[in-house]
Amino acid sequence: MRAWLYLVVAVLVGLPGWVRAEGADVLEVRWVIHSLPFVHAEQGRSGSPKGFLDRMLQELLIPNLPGLLHSVDQVPIPRRNQALQSDVRACSPGMIVTDERRAFTRFSVPVVRMLPSGAFGTRREFGALGKFISPEGSLDLERVITSGAAHVAVADGRSYGQVVDALLIRLRGRSNLTFISGEGTTEKLARMIRAGHADLVLGLAYEADLVSREAGLEGADLEFWPIAQQESLHQLAIGCHQGAQGAAVILRINSLFTNPDLRRQAQSFYDALLRPQDLKRLRALMPPEPASGPGRQRP
Repeated sequence: MRAWLYLVVAVLVGLPGWVRAEGADVLEVRWVIHSLPFVHAEQGRSGSPKGFLDRMLQELLIPNLPGLLHSVDQVPIPRRNQALQSDVRACSPGMIVTDERRAFTRFSVPVVRMLPSGAFGTRREFGALGKFISPEGSLDLERVITSGAAHVAVADGRSYGQVVDALLIRLRGRSNLTFISGEGTTEKLARMIRAGHADLVLGLAYEADLVSREAGLEGADLEFWPIAQQESLHQLAIGCHQGAQGAAVILRINSLFTNPDLRRQAQSFYDALLRPQDLKRLRALMPPEPASGPGRQRP
């Protein structure tokens, strides 16, 4: 009777994500995960996933969301965004929260704090760009682009945070700002540095090792400058379609993350990919977790 009642409710609220599985009515969640390195699964020697969002999905979300039928699709970022707008089953295990994305995505509570976006370039670029870099080491990206001082390349459809996204939209069309898309965008961007087709490429701190390798640089020759005038930390949340099914899934996810151990586990997946100096910077920016008594869960 209970399964029958759930099915009636699903039909009434328009949830085509309900399917029959082994005689029971099950809500299907289609996880759309974008094909960025260290975000999706990278198979190591042991065959275990290394990507931090892949780990979030396989080690935390799926095991703690029983009773759902989970499927996983690895897609380019524009297709992920499209799925979140058109497929009521669609959810993403991690997205930077921006106002633009709120228009088509229902977000969970923040689950990971990330260092803000920045620009990768070679050490030799420091001399040419020195006047655009603050004493604190942040880069005035707008002045770099509008002055024509450097050719900048970015991944189309990817969010670099609220402030940077708005800047890129406003400056799109300039001859020294290139947007690339498709599979393996971070690798492509890094290779543009190697080929001399870009002076700077935008990315996130945890990608430093990959960018260094693909650009053919020793780690010491690669610089990462945080972009000026943006938020000190990015908030990463789980996103679903804005319909009733997405709301139901997000409600369960928010309940999960009242557990401080799960919050720490989610953060650890990201932290494990940072270089020591970046992890130290993150620790300095992270707000302290409120204390809680034995057996209590923090909201």
